[in-house]
Amino acid sequence: MMRRSVFAISASLLAAVIFVGANLASWKWLAPARLDFTANGLYTLSSSARRVVERLVEPVELELVYSRGLGVDIPTIRAHAARVRELMNEIAARSNGRVKIRETDPYSDDEDRITAAGLTSASSGESDPIYFGVIGRNSVDDIIAIPYLAPERDAMLEYDLIRLIAQLDDPAPPKVAVLSSLAAFQGDGTGEDDA
Repeated sequence: MMRRSVFAISASLLAAVIFVGANLASWKWLAPARLDFTANGLYTLSSSARRVVERLVEPVELELVYSRGLGVDIPTIRAHAARVRELMNEIAARSNGRVKIRETDPYSDDEDRITAAGLTSASSGESDPIYFGVIGRNSVDDIIAIPYLAPERDAMLEYDLIRLIAQLDDPAPPKVAVLSSLAAFQGDGTGEDDA
């Protein structure tokens, strides 16, 4: 009998060690693998968004500015903040380390910096303003912001974030000029109409 209990204890300990080791190994190797079981692929990037993120030349930092203490009382903002956070993490995971994400819960000392970057506050009915936007920066200190992430624009969230990243990656888009002999396209180069 004594032998069976020693064997049972040893087998249980060995099984626990194997279980913990397998979990640690799978966590390390399978962490980059991501599955999205939502009905509409809510947390899966579109192919064009993946292409933009994977081809980034310039490192980009996205700062999610969210008044968490005030937003927790508004269910639509709280749910939308979770969606924004998840999508931003998916973008960072697909970027090969070129997109860094950080979250700021603004206090009064941050307000000047946040409003200077272009974020606007929403009214919560209280004295403190609710900030819920994204500030993007690149390595040459260009700053572009999404002033407010309205829950009503949830369908455009991926587009807005990828557009912000693309603008930070290539801050000076090419200029297009029309060279024509047609009267409608002629001007003196000042950009103003003669009419």
